[in-house]
Amino acid sequence: MYKLTTKMERRLEGDLHAFHKLFHENRCRGLELEELVANALKMDKSAEVRWDTKGHDKKADIVVLRKGEKHFIQVKSGQFNAQGDLVLSGPRLGRFGGDLVELTKFLNDAAANVLAIPYVKREREGVLISHDYRICYVAVEHLDSLRAKDWKPSGGSYLQINKHKVELRLQKSMSWQVWWKIPAALLSRGRTMSIS
Repeated sequence: MYKLTTKMERRLEGDLHAFHKLFHENRCRGLELEELVANALKMDKSAEVRWDTKGHDKKADIVVLRKGEKHFIQVKSGQFNAQGDLVLSGPRLGRFGGDLVELTKFLNDAAANVLAIPYVKREREGVLISHDYRICYVAVEHLDSLRAKDWKPSGGSYLQINKHKVELRLQKSMSWQVWWKIPAALLSRGRTMSIS
């Protein structure tokens, strides 16, 4: 799994500081977070980093080519729940028309490891103390091992827990968006960045 070096983490932290000088209340996520991560990855002069604002590679948000290998990376923000699990949203899969066999195949065929940067806004009595970000890595193999027949209806969604104890939820009302609840034990953690 391709990971940020200490220098890259410091670059990302500096860029997050700059972001929060402009945006005091909101977290950095989505396209902005992807761009900051891509810029940090470009510090590796022995690698080619591919990231496009107009659209993604079908397999990843960012592709790193290094020493003849392709590293596929999905960048996610997410949050930790009260139990310490990492909760991430994934792609909207409405294009499969609710076909659980095709949805399952798509999810099992994923090639990208996840670089998650969950966020916590720290406040005291309504006053902002800091924006905290934590770098976490999730190996793609922890997100697969799904079986089409194992999806269980649950309200307006379908639920499945894979062999790694990752809970996947397909939210029908959100164009079949996938949500992952990943146990803390499956995470490889990096730097914590506190921006005040």
